[in-house]
Amino acid sequence: MVSPFISIAHLQLNWFIQAVESGETPSKELLQYFAYAFKQIIEGKDARTALGLDRNSKITAEKFNRGLEITRLMFAKLNQGMSIDDACNDIANELADENGNPAKGMSAESIKRIYYKYKPR
Repeated sequence: MVSPFISIAHLQLNWFIQAVESGETPSKELLQYFAYAFKQIIEGKDARTALGLDRNSKITAEKFNRGLEITRLMFAKLNQGMSIDDACNDIANELADENGNPAKGMSAESIKRIYYKYKPR
């Protein structure tokens, strides 16, 4: 049975794999995360520990998917030259209902928190 929980490290690994398989260049932050982890592995640290796979930080699959999608949208907007605040506001507006009411848990401030929590470190 597949666990309904996924670690943040798994999110980063899956994001990297998806980028590479689709021919996209992974973000600078994601490449820095893996460069740091690989350097630790070369220096003798256990690979699971270096990649963060042994952490107890677990999230539900639903939050994983939401975090992944929000983070992808943020990177797309940031790569277009938007500021973080403008990108958060833009995404919040895109997710709002037809009356302009924010989607549950998707205010600009919530989007910023999600982005900072799930973006590659």
